[in-house]
Amino acid sequence: MTTAQNILESPGAAFRALLRDDRLRAQYLPPLSTEQVQAIEEYLPSVLDAAGQWVSRFPELNPATLVPATLLKIGQLYPLAVRDITTAVEWEIWVFAFDDLFDQEHRAFSETSKIIDECYAIAIARPGTEQARSGFGVSFLEIKDALAAHRTFRDLQAAFVGTLAWMIDGVTWVEQNARGPRPSFDEYLYHAGHAFWHPFVWSLPLFDDEAISTELSRFLQLADQCARACRLSNDLRTLGRELREGVLNGLTIRLAELAASSDAGATRQLRKNAEHYVRAAMLKERENAHATARTITTPSAAEAAFIRLMELSIETYERKDVREWTASLARSQRSGGERGAPTSTRRRKRG
Repeated sequence: MTTAQNILESPGAAFRALLRDDRLRAQYLPPLSTEQVQAIEEYLPSVLDAAGQWVSRFPELNPATLVPATLLKIGQLYPLAVRDITTAVEWEIWVFAFDDLFDQEHRAFSETSKIIDECYAIAIARPGTEQARSGFGVSFLEIKDALAAHRTFRDLQAAFVGTLAWMIDGVTWVEQNARGPRPSFDEYLYHAGHAFWHPFVWSLPLFDDEAISTELSRFLQLADQCARACRLSNDLRTLGRELREGVLNGLTIRLAELAASSDAGATRQLRKNAEHYVRAAMLKERENAHATARTITTPSAAEAAFIRLMELSIETYERKDVREWTASLARSQRSGGERGAPTSTRRRKRG
């Protein structure tokens, strides 16, 4: 059975094969430290099994991002317990499905609004008093329950709620501004970046580190910088798909800004200039995040986990759109034929 077939039918075994396939590893995986490779190989079966069973209970959720989400979460959180990493994988899949609500033209806005209201009410409620009705609400409540089991959640619940509100702002603002006059690049990045706060801020209770609360303002600043870098990295990779879907993208916004003040005939050069601008902005946010992280020191090193996730996300998007990751891997494996066979069974170390 090929790696591509295994990735769909037995993702744990397939991913271990992928780790040892030099060609596919270079195409799909970001650089991984020895510790991250070891953690992925150790935790992968348990996390995939638990998160896969959870996802299968909710038809509203799409398991297509299970494998790349698992890679990123283990790479970010591998010092933590498997159960906590699984919770993080589950919310990533939930957020992907939540974001997709706003791309479904057949769904009435009133129906989407009810889901937003339900999930926001769950977020702000005192743990143990929530009420969930829809599949989105029940799955979100289970994520919150897992976070609330940690002793620091009480102090971090406001940040949890605020991050959900920012995410709703980000996805709704992008959807609402896809039609009509284009916003400025800076306005776009301000709102669209909010949709990427959740993988950073929602991880904070998992560390059970009381020092995080005293450093929360700087953690939020760091989350914003990491989120903006990830947003722009995502935009550079997903341009083609988002053009087809009619979704706002920072690259198309910058391209329109340049076109409005340049020779419209120089299309190719305008595209290069727009890409250069967006990439430079991404690198600046990345640099800012590293600088902010150096000002934070906590016993759990949660700040280092923020940086790990940012770097993993950027490097992953440099290679593939995670929404198309599994299907693309299958196509690559079929086209590669025997060249896709592992070149070595020995783990290759990366610093």
